[in-house]
Amino acid sequence: MFLRFSCLSEIERIEETEMETYRKSVMEYYDVQNCMEYAREGDREKWREEGRKEGIQKCLQKNIAIEDVVFLKGYSKEQITNYMAKS
Repeated sequence: MFLRFSCLSEIERIEETEMETYRKSVMEYYDVQNCMEYAREGDREKWREEGRKEGIQKCLQKNIAIEDVVFLKGYSKEQITNYMAKS
């Protein structure tokens, strides 16, 4: 707790130009963090989609009926037939 007050008192002594520079650097830091998180989410979704497609493909390779794939994977029949058309 004392350390926090110490840091706050140091911030109060910073000149306005230094404070502006500090604020900009904090904003840039959060921008970079947000960009990285957004990229990770995109990668996760891409990998999820690839995993879904791979699962459907394996079911179809094993000659599992489309109705069973619909039941097992939770996709609609149209989604599976669209995937089959793309493959």
